[in-house]
Amino acid sequence: MSALYEKTRFDVEDEIIQIGNFSDMIKNYADMLYDGDWRQTEDDVHTTLHGFANMLIAHSEKMMLTHKQHYNLDEYNTTSIDEFYTKIEQERGNVRS
Repeated sequence: MSALYEKTRFDVEDEIIQIGNFSDMIKNYADMLYDGDWRQTEDDVHTTLHGFANMLIAHSEKMMLTHKQHYNLDEYNTTSIDEFYTKIEQERGNVRS
């Protein structure tokens, strides 16, 4: 099944920026616990941190998929590996067309 639209470098950049936003949420959580504004049990904190870890793992998988789609890697690549490297060498001026 093909994608509805092509992945661009802006999709990759957006997903990187999203990690920064998530980092701010984690800092907010830590600050609220440290300042005593929000009380949680050790079990609650442990569960929350594991949840954060699972969200980061899922996001990194999504980023890898977007990266593969944008750069036509793996199953998204429509050219053979020989064509791929020949094109790169042509762009570098090492091989004639």
